[in-house]
Amino acid sequence: MSSAISPILPAITKLQILDALICAAFELHSGGRAVLEFAKVLFGNVPVANAVEEREEDEKNVGMNGHWGESGACTALARAYFLLIEHGEDANAEEVKKIAMSRFIKAGFEAQVAKIREGG
Repeated sequence: MSSAISPILPAITKLQILDALICAAFELHSGGRAVLEFAKVLFGNVPVANAVEEREEDEKNVGMNGHWGESGACTALARAYFLLIEHGEDANAEEVKKIAMSRFIKAGFEAQVAKIREGG
């Protein structure tokens, strides 16, 4: 079961996780709501709303994120999963994995996690 992210995590790590989740939510289109709701559990409503507003502004000013389809969402979810595991947030990481498994093939998600683990 997911819970608020640990207050002892470094601020930069929290920002990286939130950014990865927001990226995934925007790229998933129809499935983005589940990611946003999960992000709200971890970070609260206001930080998520602010991150969404920033992302909307970025997309308006810079354009879309450059990915075709939802492939970038798999990478973003894998990044969030890896960061959560790396910082001892195993239960929350499993929630990210559940979201990813509802949209992507397990082997593809695991390949993205492995690539991130190797520094990619």
